[in-house]
Amino acid sequence: MPAVLNQNNAVKDGLLVRRYGAGSCPICKGFHEVNANLIESGGSKAFVEVLFARMLTLCAGMSSKKLGEAKMMIGALVPSGKEKVLIAVSGNGDRDIFTRAANTMQSTIVCGAVATPATTAGGREITGTQLQGWKVDNEPLQCAAPKLIMEARRRNYTKPWDMTEVWFDPKMGEKHFMTRQTGYSRHGWSIASCQTCANVVPALLCSAS
Repeated sequence: MPAVLNQNNAVKDGLLVRRYGAGSCPICKGFHEVNANLIESGGSKAFVEVLFARMLTLCAGMSSKKLGEAKMMIGALVPSGKEKVLIAVSGNGDRDIFTRAANTMQSTIVCGAVATPATTAGGREITGTQLQGWKVDNEPLQCAAPKLIMEARRRNYTKPWDMTEVWFDPKMGEKHFMTRQTGYSRHGWSIASCQTCANVVPALLCSAS
């Protein structure tokens, strides 16, 4: 759904954009300053939109069953320096449509699985027990955002970083288009973190050592 102004959003250059990592941090038990969050930008949205369009092209002619299996979150992280843009996909293992589309993208790096143990921005180790305690829906560290954050840190990317996550669900998108169904399909929209990442992302961005 389109963003509405709340804790998970911010106004940037006059536009309402997503804000990631804005929730209560399970490490320091507080809320981080805005400059410690990841804010969506025109640049991060543009890279995801190009990736999204290329993935959608690959869906042409796929069976309804295959379309239904193609649900995933895709994301991009843009550093403020001249480093390449990072792109990632949710889930564990190969995502064929994402992989094929990602291979056609220029000036990007595909993020792999997060190496464990994960750490906070300040270097404190995050235990497996902590991660499981923060799990609400999806498995911790398997969404796009943690992969982007940890890869940007590993490569010592220039801050601040901008990030966008978009939900890819071609079957639901097709259903809404063909039936002119009222309401919104999340397909193609930048959306807030899942409930697990609402816990994990602030912890990864935390300066606690």
